[in-house]
Amino acid sequence: IASPEPDIKATGGITNIFTDPGPGNVYKAHIFTSPGTFEVVSASNDPAENVVQYLIVGGGGGMGYGYGGAGGAGGYRAYGCGPSPLQAPAAIPTPVTTYPITVGAGGAGSPVVPGPSGFPCNSSDGSNTSGLGLTAAGGGGGASGSSGNNGKPGGSGGGGASGSSAPTTPRAGGTGNTPPVTPVQGHDGEGGSVPEGNQGGGAGAAGSYGPTGARCGVTGVSNSIDGTSRKYACGGRSGSGPTAISPRANSGFGGTCQGAAGMSGVVVIKYRIA
Repeated sequence: IASPEPDIKATGGITNIFTDPGPGNVYKAHIFTSPGTFEVVSASNDPAENVVQYLIVGGGGGMGYGYGGAGGAGGYRAYGCGPSPLQAPAAIPTPVTTYPITVGAGGAGSPVVPGPSGFPCNSSDGSNTSGLGLTAAGGGGGASGSSGNNGKPGGSGGGGASGSSAPTTPRAGGTGNTPPVTPVQGHDGEGGSVPEGNQGGGAGAAGSYGPTGARCGVTGVSNSIDGTSRKYACGGRSGSGPTAISPRANSGFGGTCQGAAGMSGVVVIKYRIA
C-alpha cells in the first residue's frame, strides 16, 4: 500500500526551501514581493498537513515634512510564526485552488511646498496587502508640521504634527488597527510634541520617541517565516536613536525621514514538505 503524501504541493512567488533548526522539519516558503497567485496544485492525504503558515504585511505610510509625523507601519497579520500574541488563533485550510495575492505599495511622503503656508500637504497612506482571504491594511500617513493635522489611521497610525512650526496644541497620532481585526494588526501613532518626537505606530507597540531617540526596534516585530529572522511593520521614526532600523523594501516600515515614502508590504506562505 502506498504511503500518504506528507505535504501539499504549490506554486507561486519566490520560493525558499530550508530546514527548521529545532525539530529538523523541512519547509518551503513562497515569498511575494509583488502581486501574483499562490496555487495549490495538490493536497496531502493527511488533512492536518493541508494548512499553511503565513505572514501578510501592508505597505507603510509616508512621512510628513517640516516637523511632521512619521509614517505608520503597514498592518501585520500572521499565523504559525512570530510573536504569539499577534498570531491568528486558527489555521487556514488550503484546498486545491488558486489564491490571488496583492502586495501593497508604501505611501508617498509629503512634498516640499515652499512659501508662507509652509508644508501644508500631508503624506499618503500605504496600500493594503491581501492573500488567503485576509487583508493587512496600509499604514496611516504622517502629518506635516505646518499643516497642523493629525496622523492618519491605518494598519498602524501615522504620527501627528509637532515641533516649532506646529500649532500651539500638538496634534494626535493616527489610530492603529483600522479597520479592527483580532489579534490587532497594529498600534496608534504618537501624538505631536515639542520638540519633535512623533513616531508612527507599529505591529509591536504604539509610536513612542522616548528620551533616547525613536524606538523602531520596539514598534516592529521579528518573524523568521522565510527562514531568516527579520523585523517587519516598524513605525517610522522622526530623528535618530540607538535602536533605529534602516528601512528596507517589503518590510511594511513607515516612512522614516522628512518627506520619505513608506516601504512596500509582503506576503509569505510556508508549509512543511518533509
